[in-house]
Amino acid sequence: MDLKTTALGIELGSTRIKAVLIDKDHLPIAQGDFEWENQFENGIWTYSSDMIHNGIQACYKALKADVQAKFGVTLTEVGGIGISAMMHGYLPFDKDGNQLTLMDIISDDDSILDKIDLNIKSEQLYDFLGKCLSERELTIIAHRYGLFGHKAITQREVAEKLDISRSYVSRIEKKALSSLKKEFDRSTISGNKKRRT
Repeated sequence: MDLKTTALGIELGSTRIKAVLIDKDHLPIAQGDFEWENQFENGIWTYSSDMIHNGIQACYKALKADVQAKFGVTLTEVGGIGISAMMHGYLPFDKDGNQLTLMDIISDDDSILDKIDLNIKSEQLYDFLGKCLSERELTIIAHRYGLFGHKAITQREVAEKLDISRSYVSRIEKKALSSLKKEFDRSTISGNKKRRT
């Protein structure tokens, strides 16, 4: 494996830090993560610098172990790196100091709510892809549905690209979509339970 053809993405999300290594075809090949929670300190939601530092180290250590386990090489270099910080947790207030709700900010336009719902589900989908699909399933789904910079192609084209039968692609795709649906259903159920408590 030529590590110089890989790229490392690190996302500091609101509930975890995730490191993903992608290959030259932009497909995820290894990952590591670190779960965390923000803290309410001095009237604001924040993350301590120690937590950020330790979280990135733990996340990278897990990624490095995944690369070693999958490819038998030590991760010592990458071709590129990108960092994204999407830490949510701020509280919006109006000019008089009253806390604003999401509905105060965006209006009651259904199309806006639909777009927000779609964005949330898209983020969940990308999270679930790495969590519940095997490498082969992820490769097939990425090519079939145009994810990670790929052009969407037919099952037959995927089969030719991977040198497997179209019926095998179909079976893997069906299994992968079923796994993703179960993960969505499970997250919806657990999300509803959290909102009720």
